[in-house]
Amino acid sequence: MAKKARVNRSRVPRSSTHDHYVRSAFQQEDLALAFFQYAFEKSSCPSLNWESLRSNSDSYVDEELRQHFTDICFTCHTLSGQPLLISLLVEHKSQDPPKGSLRVQLVRYLSNAEEKNLKNKEPFVLTIPIVLYHGPRAMTRYSKGDLYPDYPEAYLSYTYDFEFMVIDLYQAPEEELQQLPKESLKILFKALKYGRDSELLSVFWVDYLTFVSSTSEGGQLSHLATITTQYLFLISKPFKARLKSMKQYSTFPSKEENYMEAVEMIAKFWYKGKFKELKRQAIEEGRAEGRAEGKAEGKAQGKAEGRAEGRAEGRAEGKQEGMEIGIKEGLEKGMEMALKSFQTKHPSMKLEELASLFDLEVEAVKRLLERK
Repeated sequence: MAKKARVNRSRVPRSSTHDHYVRSAFQQEDLALAFFQYAFEKSSCPSLNWESLRSNSDSYVDEELRQHFTDICFTCHTLSGQPLLISLLVEHKSQDPPKGSLRVQLVRYLSNAEEKNLKNKEPFVLTIPIVLYHGPRAMTRYSKGDLYPDYPEAYLSYTYDFEFMVIDLYQAPEEELQQLPKESLKILFKALKYGRDSELLSVFWVDYLTFVSSTSEGGQLSHLATITTQYLFLISKPFKARLKSMKQYSTFPSKEENYMEAVEMIAKFWYKGKFKELKRQAIEEGRAEGRAEGKAEGKAQGKAEGRAEGRAEGRAEGKQEGMEIGIKEGLEKGMEMALKSFQTKHPSMKLEELASLFDLEVEAVKRLLERK
C-alpha cells in the first residue's frame, strides 16, 4: 500500500502542489494583508483602506485559464470608499511566459470579471491583478510597442492597454526578503523562490528550522509551518532527504499530531547545535547587566561611607565587590533568560529534560523558572 501511495503522489502535477500551498497559506488573513501591503508598496498605486480587506470566494479563472493561474480574490476599498477587487494570480510556469501570452491571459481574466458584473446587472468593480511569479528565470514584461514594433505610435492607441502588478520572486534580492517585517510572508516567499532550487538547503534550511522551531501547537503560525513542510517535502528532493535523515518517514505525516512530533524533533536537532551559543549570549547579557549594577552600587557606597580622602578606596572596594556580586547574579540571570526563552518555545518539555539540557539540578531549574 505504501508503494502505491508513493507512485500516486509522484503523479500529482507540480502546479497543483504550488496551487494548494499558496491557497492554503492565504487562509491566514494577516499573511494576505502583509502580501497586499507589500505589493502596493512596490508599485506606484496609492494605498488602500486595509481594514476593509476581506476574502472573496469568487473566481474568474475559466477552464482555459486554470492551467496557467491560481486566483485568490479579496475585496477592499479605496481610502475614499470605492470598492475594489484585488486578485492574486499565481503564475507557475517553468519558464518565462511566451511573448504576449500573459497579457492575453490577463485580458481574459479581467473580461471574465466584467462579464460577471454585466450578467448580474451590478456596477462594474475595478479589478487589480497581481501576478506572483516564481519561475526559474526573470519574467519579461512586454509593452504594446514590444508586441507591435513595426507600427506607428498613433496606431497603438487602438489596441488595449492596462497595468498589472508583478511580484517576481526570481528577481527579489535575498537581503530584501530577509528584512520583510512579517515572518510568515518571508517564509512563503522563500519557500516559493527556493523550493525547486537544488541549493535549497544552503539558502533556506536555517530559516526553515528557525521558523518551525518557533511555532507552537495551535498557534497562528503552526498552520503555515505544517503546509510549508509538506510543500517542500513534495517538491524538493534535498529537503525530503534531509528531513528523512532526521527521522525515518516513509511518507511525510499529514496529521497534526505527527506534524507536532516532527516539530519537536526538529527543535531538538536545531537547538542541539545552537543551544550553547544561545546560552553564552544570555549569560554575557546577564553579566553585563550585573557588572553595571554592581559598579553603580559600589560607587554609591563609596561616596556615602568614605570621607573625602577615603573615597577613592571606597569606590575601588565597592566596585570590586559589586562586580563579584554582579557576575554571580549575571550568571543566574543569563541562565534564567535562556531557560525561560526555551520553555516559551517548547512548553511541553519536562523539567527533567530542561535540567539535562542545561546541565542543572531539577530544583535549580524550577527555582530559576519561578523567579519574577
